[in-house]
Amino acid sequence: MLILVIHIMPIGQEIEHVYEAIKDKQFGSPDKLYLLHSPNQKRKASLKSKNHLGQFKTIAENLREELKKISEVNLIEINAFNMNSIWDAINKIIKNEFENDDSLTLPDFAINVTGGTN
Repeated sequence: MLILVIHIMPIGQEIEHVYEAIKDKQFGSPDKLYLLHSPNQKRKASLKSKNHLGQFKTIAENLREELKKISEVNLIEINAFNMNSIWDAINKIIKNEFENDDSLTLPDFAINVTGGTN
């Protein structure tokens, strides 16, 4: 039986927790990775000099490009300040994965809700 590892985690400005999770020996490198991110914020003139500040979608897209060498990476836009948005996204991902692969079980999923915007 093939054992899958599907990681689901929110990201924000900080993405170090993503690297820590994919190096975790308990779960192993993920077969699929879902990054939950906020949309890009409109840049204010005073913030334009700060690299990627508030550009959550852009950060997620850059991270996907980097990690696609080791895993399938999917981006899901959420409202990071609304827990229902986060839970709805997680539940939808799990439901879709179960519908597409009936051999999956809950231990195939690693869900990290500690990272993200705040």
